[in-house]
Amino acid sequence: MSSGNFFSTSINPLHIIAGVIILYLAISIIFYNSIPTEQEQTKKAISNLEIIQERLESYADDHEGLYPEKIRELKSGGYISLYPPNPWSNTDMMEVSGSMIGSEGDVAYVPYIEEDIVKGYYLVLIGFDQAVDEYDVTGDQLKERIPHILSGRLDGVDLPELKEYMLVK
Repeated sequence: MSSGNFFSTSINPLHIIAGVIILYLAISIIFYNSIPTEQEQTKKAISNLEIIQERLESYADDHEGLYPEKIRELKSGGYISLYPPNPWSNTDMMEVSGSMIGSEGDVAYVPYIEEDIVKGYYLVLIGFDQAVDEYDVTGDQLKERIPHILSGRLDGVDLPELKEYMLVK
């Protein structure tokens, strides 16, 4: 009868293959679960948009209720040090001109100007290919990918629909 020394037994190659497969599956599951879904990314981007809106309202509080002509005035005025991270690219959210052309997670700031005064604004989140709302806000016959729009205005100012404003701009 053998003593059954553990270290002297031979290793079955099938056990090694099974172990490698199990390890591969475990790593794959962990990696797959760490990738945010499009819905989670959109939710984070909307949260980032709300942060920018808070900073715009702080700017207006300090400037007799008026909003900046360009969103970059938030940076130069110390209201925001960096734009929040874009959930899709993991870089700073980029400011997009009023053309609404940008990458998913970027922000378009469209000031509502009346009598040469910025009396309101639209903050538009540029969305992913399957955005919640897709409509032509620029009048170019192309549907923009817009999952979320926030706006702000001075008391007594009626903001037109974004599409109407973009068409007359």
